[in-house]
Amino acid sequence: MYFDYSSGLPVIPGSSIKGVLRSAIEEWGFLEGADTDKPWSGWNAENFIKAVFEGKGQSIYERDIFLDAIPVEVSGQGLFGEDYITHYPSPLKEPNPVRFLRVNPGVTYQFRFILRNQESFGAEDKRELFEEIILALGLGAKTNVGYGRFQR
Repeated sequence: MYFDYSSGLPVIPGSSIKGVLRSAIEEWGFLEGADTDKPWSGWNAENFIKAVFEGKGQSIYERDIFLDAIPVEVSGQGLFGEDYITHYPSPLKEPNPVRFLRVNPGVTYQFRFILRNQESFGAEDKRELFEEIILALGLGAKTNVGYGRFQR
């Protein structure tokens, strides 16, 4: 996440989104575990990565584009909140709580892509796959404690 310099909004970079999606397919085998009723259940991961993430043999006008995700709706709690993490400098010293800024739960992000129909990979099927990956894995640090988790 970074703060957009013109609006001050917390933005998730498109390059980070692209990296998480690629890792889910390349390193974590997300396509291999797909249910047979999913459109991507028969897709070859290596061919998909080449076509979608590397743009092999495609002009810039044929490639998929991963844009930054932006907050579009804020809950009653507001956009930002505070949280704390406890840092122990050594086992013999008192803990040191460190305050940090967070995006509050209930903030709605819009994920934006420009997806193209390519060979056997349809644009709408790719969008559904990317949505499922983001919902299943989340984005960013501390997802195991609830940060960076998204809902429909």
